[in-house]
Amino acid sequence: MWFKWKNQATQLQQQYSELQTTSHQQLDYIQQLEAELARSQKTVQEYQQLLQFNRGLSGNLIRFGSSITQLGDSFEYLSEQMDRNKQGAQAVA
Repeated sequence: MWFKWKNQATQLQQQYSELQTTSHQQLDYIQQLEAELARSQKTVQEYQQLLQFNRGLSGNLIRFGSSITQLGDSFEYLSEQMDRNKQGAQAVA
């Protein structure tokens, strides 16, 4: 009977050792996943910053385009005014 207990104790020690090995492997795997998650979160944050920058840039370009359009309209109006002034000056002359 003593041998039976000894065999069970040996088996339990082996199972305990195997469980410890598995536990350490899983802990290493979890640490790798956490490191990969941290890298991924950093990459996402960098892309979000880049996206915000690009949105701001495109908004500024749209406003710039509108300003150029308004400037063109102003030049067209001034050109028409100059033509009228020229015609008026020619009529007076």
